[in-house]
Amino acid sequence: MTLVLAYSPAGTYTAHPTLTEAVADLRQDLFDRTQDLPAGTPQRWADDDLTRALDRALDEYSYVSPLIQSVMTATLPSCRYYGFP
Repeated sequence: MTLVLAYSPAGTYTAHPTLTEAVADLRQDLFDRTQDLPAGTPQRWADDDLTRALDRALDEYSYVSPLIQSVMTATLPSCRYYGFP
């Protein structure tokens, strides 16, 4: 099992957030949390819209800076390592 770590703003490495945590963090950055809005005001962004924005941002980031991993593939008569983006 491989633990993938993310660099936090505090300068420490942490595990990647779940989608729910990422949406909550994005809401906080957009000042769209329920406690940040006046009473009775609905949230401006739907969860589906924020999830779509996060997906697009990850796609664009992955295009510019792909995560390169090593994979061992059996060949004949020996094994070789190939880059797998």
